[in-house]
Amino acid sequence: MVNTTFIRAIRDNLFDFVAPEHCAICNKHIKPNSAQFKMLCYACLNSIPYAPPPNIIRNRFFEHFSEDKVAIDGATALISLKENAQYLEAIHKFKYAGLSQLAYEYGKLLGRRMQIDGMTEYNYIIPVPIHKVKYRERGYNQSYHISLGLIEFVAGEMSDEFVKRNQYTITQTALSKEQRKRNVGNIFELNKKFDPNGSRILLVDDVLTTGSTINSLAKSLKSAGAERCDCATVAIA
Repeated sequence: MVNTTFIRAIRDNLFDFVAPEHCAICNKHIKPNSAQFKMLCYACLNSIPYAPPPNIIRNRFFEHFSEDKVAIDGATALISLKENAQYLEAIHKFKYAGLSQLAYEYGKLLGRRMQIDGMTEYNYIIPVPIHKVKYRERGYNQSYHISLGLIEFVAGEMSDEFVKRNQYTITQTALSKEQRKRNVGNIFELNKKFDPNGSRILLVDDVLTTGSTINSLAKSLKSAGAERCDCATVAIA
């Protein structure tokens, strides 16, 4: 009888020789079957510059919006980008270079963080949508793949069809606070078959800066009757 374990080991070692996996943070080789993650090594997993607690992250919204304009009820994030530029480069890789596996792995880590924060029970989980033009440019929505990792730890029905982005907006990176607010005004449209009335909703995105985009989405959902809108992002800038 053929030893399937032996054959599997040969296959994995051969694949590793032809197309080895490398850590997206430090670029060191990750040996097959030696790590839980395919794109993050143990050293970098153990060195994550963690974001501050949820109450401090939510206060970010009050720095940019008056109290009556804040639609986000709770907020959490995994990484503080102020601590280590390498982690920002890794986010650029899954956002612009097509590394959806990396977005998924970050989502798993974010889900574990949410368990610690006690943010695990929702009716719906909504990846912040991108416009169809950007989807064609990138080939996927990174927030959707983050959500795929996150739902292993957080309860809720997840779909990228609840909401669509009906306006193409320029990237937020180089915009001022006021420009960011204008850039995301009234850009989301809810699916007519989706009824958020009375529901608890989690919004998922890659990076929280001023919070203009995710707060705009929360406003749209609350206008449609959502009871609570929390947000979870891989990083806080």
